[in-house]
Amino acid sequence: MLAEATDDLDVLYVEPGQLLVSTEPCRLRTILGSCVAVCLYDPELRHGGMNHFMLPSSASPHETSSRYGNRAMPLLVERLERLGSNRQRLCASVFGGARVLFAASDLIHLGRRNVDFALEWLEQNQITVVASSVLGSKARRVDLDIETGSCSERTIGGE
Repeated sequence: MLAEATDDLDVLYVEPGQLLVSTEPCRLRTILGSCVAVCLYDPELRHGGMNHFMLPSSASPHETSSRYGNRAMPLLVERLERLGSNRQRLCASVFGGARVLFAASDLIHLGRRNVDFALEWLEQNQITVVASSVLGSKARRVDLDIETGSCSERTIGGE
């Protein structure tokens, strides 16, 4: 769900490679270029979370960092499930994947690889995507309002 951000909630910043979940009314915020943020929200329990991953996956099967999508996605779901969420009830919003470095060829379009990974992972795990704003050439600031589950986006820079 996309909406306009209001300024009356506490804002928690999600750093690159980090994820946060909350059961309390607040706003989770991040800034994205080629990275992707997936916001998950449980409309019944009214809590949710956001990750911010930088690469789709790590070459190492032992990697535990959430800067990789193949680790950040299951970790976000697991944390919400520990708070009582049911995976089938979760709604997803996907943001990011901009091509902010124009010198890169289409073959190494990192943003597209990140977006493709996120959307495929959500589909494989039967989590419904209710909103997305991906690709393009501009960075984004993304907010998730934990109280309502709505997301807002503001583009930054680009051509």
